[in-house]
Amino acid sequence: MIASFILCGCFIDHVSRYRYYTLGGGDRAKWREFVDKYFPAEYKGMGEDLYFSLRSSLVHNYSTDGKYSIGSGAPENNNQPYDGKTTYLDIDGFIKDVSFAWYKYRDELRGSDELKKIAIDHYDMYPIMWQLK
Repeated sequence: MIASFILCGCFIDHVSRYRYYTLGGGDRAKWREFVDKYFPAEYKGMGEDLYFSLRSSLVHNYSTDGKYSIGSGAPENNNQPYDGKTTYLDIDGFIKDVSFAWYKYRDELRGSDELKKIAIDHYDMYPIMWQLK
């Protein structure tokens, strides 16, 4: 389950860079903007905490830094208060929400020459490994 959350965090990290390649403020700003714009509304304002907890703490320390409790088997409780101190993230519910964000971004990307250019500029600078020339 931890590996699934780590992969979700890596996916958000990657896709947010394609969307906000030209945005200053580093990866944290890209996460914040991506979560606010593309995730379901209940995630509004959570991008920075998710960045630190999933992208940084979970990847590097196998910890969510005390902000989130992660689990499985209760997707209906995803992104809900848990024990008075943390928010519960259920892997199935979270994957559903990451998918929602991806499809929302993908649909916007398909219809926007400006977003396509930003994504291509990022790709040109950081090509996907298996497609290296």
